[in-house]
Amino acid sequence: MNRTLSALLGLLFLGATAACAQEVPFETVARGQGMGALGAPANHVVRSAQELRRLPMAHLLPSAQRLDWRAEMLLVASMGTRSSGGHTIEITAIRRLPEPTPGVTTHYLEVQVARGAPRGAITMPVLTAPYHAVKLARTKERVVFVDAPAGSARLEVRGVVRVEGDEVHVVEHDARRFRVTGERAALLRQFPDRTVRVAGQAAPVRALDPRVEVLQVIDLAVSEVLEPRRRTREGARVHVLMGTDVRLLLAIGRARAFGPAAPALRVANGREVKLDGWLFTDPRGRTAELFVDGVHATATTAAVLSGPGGQGVGFLRPGQAVTIVRVQGPLAIVQVGGRTGAVRLAALTIGDDPATGDALAGGSSPAVGGAPPLTPAATPGLAGSVPGQ
Repeated sequence: MNRTLSALLGLLFLGATAACAQEVPFETVARGQGMGALGAPANHVVRSAQELRRLPMAHLLPSAQRLDWRAEMLLVASMGTRSSGGHTIEITAIRRLPEPTPGVTTHYLEVQVARGAPRGAITMPVLTAPYHAVKLARTKERVVFVDAPAGSARLEVRGVVRVEGDEVHVVEHDARRFRVTGERAALLRQFPDRTVRVAGQAAPVRALDPRVEVLQVIDLAVSEVLEPRRRTREGARVHVLMGTDVRLLLAIGRARAFGPAAPALRVANGREVKLDGWLFTDPRGRTAELFVDGVHATATTAAVLSGPGGQGVGFLRPGQAVTIVRVQGPLAIVQVGGRTGAVRLAALTIGDDPATGDALAGGSSPAVGGAPPLTPAATPGLAGSVPGQ
C-alpha cells in the first residue's frame, strides 16, 4: 500500500513539474570541434567577462565586448579532449523549473545536453574537444546540466511563417507544418510570410487524416531562432525614401527596415545609428531586411518618462542613453535603467552626423543618396500615457 501511494505521489510530482516547466529561449554563439586538447569534460555558467577569459576554450568564443553582461549570460557545454573526430555535443533545451525543496518558491534552470559518438568505421585520429556555447537572458537562478532524454534530439526546421488566428505555424517546402509553442511564438508572429530557420523539441500531434502515415501537424517548442540572425548595436546609415520606406546601409550590405521601432528612423535620415534587430537574408545570402526592435538614442532635453495611465515613472537627463523599442504616433516607448515608459520622440536625438559620428565600416562616406541629415526638434518631452497599455 505504501509503495503504491509513493508511486502515485511520484507520478503526481513529475506531472506537476512537467506542467510548471517553462521553455527558456537561447541562441547559439559558438559551436565546433575545438581542435587540440582543451582539458576534461566540463559545463560552464559564464556571467562576466572575467569568467569568460578563464575558460580553456575562451579563444573559440565571442569576445567579451560583444556581450551585454548586464542583460545576457553564456552557458557552455564541453565534451573534453577526444582522440578522434566525429564526437558531438549540443545544448538541446533549457527549461525553468520550480525548486523541488518544499516551501521554496524559487526556480532553477535545467540545461539538457545531448552527446554523440562517431558513426561509421572510419574516424580521423586527431585531438578534438567538441563544445557548444549559447547565449540567454541573464539570471541569478541555479543552473543544472543534465543529459537530454533518450530520443529527444533537437529538430531544426526551415520554412515560411504562417499566422493563423492565435496560432503560429512554420510550413516547410514539403508541406510539413509545425505549430510553434513556447515564448518564441510571439517573436515569430511578427515575421508573417517570411522564411525562418528555428530549432526546438518536437512532439507529434494527431494527424489531420488518420490514413496519412506522415503526421501533418507537429508541435514544436522553439527554443532557438537560427535565421534571421540576431544583431545588437548594429551600425547603419539611414536613408528615408519616398513615403515611409526606410533603407539601411549596413557594414555587411543594404537592408530594408521594418518592425516596431523602425518608424523612429524616419527622423534620422542620413545619420549613422545603432540598432538592435533580426537580420533577414535573401536566397543568395545577401542582406535583405532588418526587423528593428531597438533604436539607440539619447535624450535631447530633460523629459518625464510616463507609464501606463500617464503617471510618471522617471525622468530623463539631457544626454542620457535610451533604447527605443516601439513608436506610437508622436511617442516613443523606451527602455532605460530597467524601466519602460513613453516620451515624445522629438525629445530624443537618434544617431550621429557622418562628420562627427563613428565612421561606418571603418571609414566616413557621404550620406546615402545625398540626403541631408535631419535632427529632431529640441522640444521638452513631457509625454502622455503609453498607448495600448
